[in-house]
Amino acid sequence: MTFITHRATRSGAIDPSLIFHYTNKVGRISHDPDMAINLHVTQAEQILNSNSGWKSLTGTTDFAEITQRAGEGSEVHQMAFNLFVDRILNYIGSYHLKLEGKVDAIVFSGGIGERSIELRKAVSEKVRCLGYNALDETKNESLDDDKAARVVGIDVRPEKDSGVESRILVCRTDEQFEMARQCALEDKFWHE
Repeated sequence: MTFITHRATRSGAIDPSLIFHYTNKVGRISHDPDMAINLHVTQAEQILNSNSGWKSLTGTTDFAEITQRAGEGSEVHQMAFNLFVDRILNYIGSYHLKLEGKVDAIVFSGGIGERSIELRKAVSEKVRCLGYNALDETKNESLDDDKAARVVGIDVRPEKDSGVESRILVCRTDEQFEMARQCALEDKFWHE
């Protein structure tokens, strides 16, 4: 099981020498916050963790806005969307090789996975070459019609003996509820 997270403000995977690029622009690397003429390590960390990712590319961390603006023709927003799809596809391809193709499903979850019709469509189109079922456009676009279902298949069900077995699913998650549930089940929280 792999979780692919988005990088709304963080840089994601980078070349490790980037930290030196930021800290060497005005002098040498420093851990001393009083070194006014040098870029402090904390400032470089701030850039990589809080001022990178979608925020630096598009000015927003809202993926719905990025998708909307990409659909309206914004090249920079389309680039951010494409970079995210590319990152997801890199993980999928890597894990398919590691698992020797024995993959049951791709599962979209969390805020973006559950809400982004466009993201699910873009990824689903690209994974067809790996033996995934075709995306059922109606199911993908009407996911909110069946709010009671925790796991929803958004792919076209293949014929029984078609050889296609990998599914495309959406799993509704509630992280706050799950954290509370796990705490409630943990004995150490109930004993003084």
